Amino acid sequence: MRYHRKLLIDLAATPPPETPKRQRFPSYLEAPNLSSETCLLCEILATTTISSIERALNDFGVRALSPADVKFVLKLSYAHTGPAVAFFRWAVPLLPRPHHHSPYSWNLIVDLLGKSLRFNTMWDTVRAMHNRLLLSHLRLNLLLLRRRPPPPQRP
Repeated sequence: MRYHRKLLIDLAATPPPETPKRQRFPSYLEAPNLSSETCLLCEILATTTISSIERALNDFGVRALSPADVKFVLKLSYAHTGPAVAFFRWAVPLLPRPHHHSPYSWNLIVDLLGKSLRFNTMWDTVRAMHNRLLLSHLRLNLLLLRRRPPPPQRP
């Protein structure tokens, strides 16, 4: 009886565990020396709803994007996962021939999806990278070692 009373007193004196803090991602508003085009693309992703993101990007009137533009926009869009993924898909025809994203941009999308806890979509992206031969076995093993949940089993 005495042990239980002491245990209850100890538990009452113990502070509650901290709730996990929401991760803070860099914003385009804080980034120095951004081109005006990159800044406007980031603003579109930050302020437009996912349902109208493609129309807003088309209305922006961009005719071509460089892989560096895509990289900067993705790096500054971690807080806006859905619009960032839509931008990634939308940008493909605007990239220089052969209209492919760089492996670094693919890695940013995988990281962005993982940090926003969208693991199923993240693993679908990893599979797409592997199918496009953008993912070496070494890189795949490194992804698995990050202790992400395993990919869902397909029937």
